[in-house]
Amino acid sequence: MTTFVDVFPLQFDLKAYPLAALHIEADNADEIGATFAAQIRTRRNIPCAWIKEERVLIVPASFNSKNANEVLEQLWNAKIEGFDQVMRIDDITDWQATAESVAQFVAIGMSDKAQNSIRTMLRPEKLTIRMINVERVADFKGVVVYGQPSLQITVRSEMDSTVKLSTIFDPQNPIESIKNRSVKCKNTPGIAQKQAGVLDEQMRVKLKGYSPKDYDVSIFERLPYDHPIIEVKKVNGSKKYLYPLEVLDVSVNMGNLSSFGLTQSEINKITYRLRIAPDLRFQLVSKVRESFSTFLAKEYSSIKIGERYDSDSQPELFAGATELGLQTELKFATGTATITKDTEVIRAIKKYGIYKKPERFETDNQVKVGVVDAIVGTSHGVNRNNQLSRFQQFMKTQKLEFKGTAPAINIQEKESYSSIALRQKLTAAIKKHIDLRAELILIYLPDSDYDEDDEDSLYNIAKSICIQSRVASQIIMESTVGDEWADDNILVGILGKIGFIPYILAQPIDYTDLVVGLDVSRQTKANARGTTNTAAMSRIYVNTGEMAGYSASGMSVEGEIIPRAVLERILPEDQFGNARCIVHRDGKFVGQEFQNIMEWGEQIGAEFLPIEVTKSGVARLYKSDNLGNITQADKGDTFFLSDASAYMVSSLPPKGKTGYSSTARPLQINNYSRLTIYEALNSVLNLTLLHYGSVRPPRLPVSTHASDKIAGFLNQLGIGSVSGEVPFWL
Repeated sequence: MTTFVDVFPLQFDLKAYPLAALHIEADNADEIGATFAAQIRTRRNIPCAWIKEERVLIVPASFNSKNANEVLEQLWNAKIEGFDQVMRIDDITDWQATAESVAQFVAIGMSDKAQNSIRTMLRPEKLTIRMINVERVADFKGVVVYGQPSLQITVRSEMDSTVKLSTIFDPQNPIESIKNRSVKCKNTPGIAQKQAGVLDEQMRVKLKGYSPKDYDVSIFERLPYDHPIIEVKKVNGSKKYLYPLEVLDVSVNMGNLSSFGLTQSEINKITYRLRIAPDLRFQLVSKVRESFSTFLAKEYSSIKIGERYDSDSQPELFAGATELGLQTELKFATGTATITKDTEVIRAIKKYGIYKKPERFETDNQVKVGVVDAIVGTSHGVNRNNQLSRFQQFMKTQKLEFKGTAPAINIQEKESYSSIALRQKLTAAIKKHIDLRAELILIYLPDSDYDEDDEDSLYNIAKSICIQSRVASQIIMESTVGDEWADDNILVGILGKIGFIPYILAQPIDYTDLVVGLDVSRQTKANARGTTNTAAMSRIYVNTGEMAGYSASGMSVEGEIIPRAVLERILPEDQFGNARCIVHRDGKFVGQEFQNIMEWGEQIGAEFLPIEVTKSGVARLYKSDNLGNITQADKGDTFFLSDASAYMVSSLPPKGKTGYSSTARPLQINNYSRLTIYEALNSVLNLTLLHYGSVRPPRLPVSTHASDKIAGFLNQLGIGSVSGEVPFWL
């Protein structure tokens, strides 16, 4: 079988098309660099990219600082925010193009001009159900593969609506009617903040000065002078932009989808369409690559996009679980078992027993349980009660007993509520069980409301409330209630969340003594830009995979950097001194963070082995079978970018009766330790085996799993240190 990755080598003839670099003389260059590059592309119709790592603008050699300063002067005159701090643009005379700068120049600087033809090519993939559209969108990223500039292509599904923000805007109450609404202008998403004025003459000049690409400024000719101007904050950022109310659409997400008046059947069709199966994704990415190649051949013949990297032509760039040393043998109380799927765990527990029980259950065998049900229809209640009976029977085999804190709370029995009302009812029901001191809350949700990436989904709301209250929760999706095979996975998850250690690794990780996951919890400031981050949390595991505990510091810091003082609290000398310790960082090490960790390790005699685990911006991998059919990649399939960085499939999405409806989302692992990249990858894979029976195995290792949920828990607690041993957030 052949492994493929959505990364393509670039051939770029720098002699035929030389590049140059420009320096932005400004204290805020990092903030406005990408915006300046976009303005150059728009105003001068030339490729331009801001390379954050090198802090330079990359342009064709024919475009010099004189041309760039002319654009800067236009931006000054238009009074565009941030550019008043720019003094000038300078040529960098001794600059040499790097593989990184070439890759980013193509991915960022050139893709804009090709997007129109790419969108046209993808248009037949569009699905429209009443006022909801689901479209396929192509994204590009420059990457370097062992010194070779390369292009990463991603195709994703994007959902939007044709509902205008103007339909809900109330001129008598402008802030309350639109604030925090997800909005979109063409392909630019954001969050509405407030009305920032009206379209008077001064505002018209200002907006025209932006040279917007997402709407046509000729609209000003027909809009009245009192037309509202809306301030929109960029998604996942602090920048704010101004838009005429008329051009903004109300964005749709899984949390508010039901509020658009759709039937459950229509919602299911939309939900299914948001996923892309491996074979279709492979075809779509191939078409995007072909479309972009055609554009380059016509406009920039000195630049070519090669074929996908694959394991047949370059086997040294690929590996699988066997090469990474993954072993799925787990240790239970009296024996070991090789586990190939989650449903085999309960059988092993029944045969060999739970590896370790909490002391509390030596004297008290009762678990206080609350049940919340958000699944439509009364007939479902029969299946739910049958499942609860099966749970109870299993618990009795382990000398445990479920004791209800109150009767099951049904929040969507016959009536269909709006998404806002349903979220309110779910919140109230969960909090009732929390007030009754439940140790575990079982929460039944419809399949359409499972979305880990949507903060408004019922899944995320339920998990967040429980984590903030430090109460264990088990989400049970509608499709798993009647299938007894799912019970095993859920039961092992329940055991883990209430303090049991069902199993550990049969073979300890021999190249380390401890594994610690580091997270930073982010909290948006009220009435201010930026964030106040309550840093940071460490989750600590011994090299057998047994959790040794977690520790959090309530010290508030600015930005994302974990400072030395906080590290000393969450990586204490009495636990880490003289130990070898892998550090899984959720996301990237920031600023002096890496140096702080290494200096602290030297001071306490510890050897810290830092590894970044990043879950976004990663290319998809695929397999082809002997007949040439494209299928899902396997757990552990890896594509190496260098000797210290790789993309790896850590887990697979759920498989339906007709196959996979979505494609596995790999992780990027960056190794900054003395370990080999194989050992770094192995450490991540091993810790994905220890999530204790989730129906859907996690992408992340347990050391960093659910970081965003735990962030909410930390922020809720406020200042003060927190520690413990039970991973209630699972």
